[in-house]
Amino acid sequence: MKCWICGGDAGTGEHRAKKTDLAMVFKNVSQRTPLYEKSVLNGEEKIKEIGSLKSDKLKWQSKLCCECNNKKTQPFDMAWEKLSAHLQNNITNLNNRKKLKLQTVFPGTVEISMLNVHQYFLKVFGCIIQEHDVPIPIKKFSRSIMQNKAHPEVYIGFGYRRKVQKKNLIMLTPIESITTSGVVHFASWQYWVRNVFVDVIYSIDRKYMKVVREYWHPEKTQKILKLSELKNNQISIIPET
Repeated sequence: MKCWICGGDAGTGEHRAKKTDLAMVFKNVSQRTPLYEKSVLNGEEKIKEIGSLKSDKLKWQSKLCCECNNKKTQPFDMAWEKLSAHLQNNITNLNNRKKLKLQTVFPGTVEISMLNVHQYFLKVFGCIIQEHDVPIPIKKFSRSIMQNKAHPEVYIGFGYRRKVQKKNLIMLTPIESITTSGVVHFASWQYWVRNVFVDVIYSIDRKYMKVVREYWHPEKTQKILKLSELKNNQISIIPET
């Protein structure tokens, strides 16, 4: 198996949800106090019992090489780890203000650190594309990561829900997409950590810019992150065609 980022021999698994997020939400996971993962595939619900955060059950089947999964993408992981922890630790204040001054999270390094956050979600997105054979060109994702540049067609939104049914929740939603003649023009998925969520959008069609213009992208070099509030159970953001 080849690493989808660099093309080298792959042998390491990437966690589907960030390991530090899992540790923050599910403390003291062991064989005696396992966590449970629910997945739905082709309408069939499956529940896995997991007794360690190191378990391969928590990782993508598509592999990365050691160099890419560790040295190359470690700054991406660390940037999201820092932002994720800040969002969780300050969610009450953020709920009231609906915005975050990024300088408080990344003093003096906002642009490079937020580019790294962008790259972290590119890595996850790429793993999803590989895992589920999504017809989105993977080469742009690998090139962006290898060159440390933003993907021009991937946007990120950040938000929260005031109340969640389960506080100990981490979730990756399935990809929803608009596809014409086998080409994906718009796709979105979400990553949840408790009541904080990240919307990840891929869009190659200008007619969907109305949807993504409020979303964050490294080219905007914004120092303030706007947070949106989800007020109902509808999490789909697929635009009308």
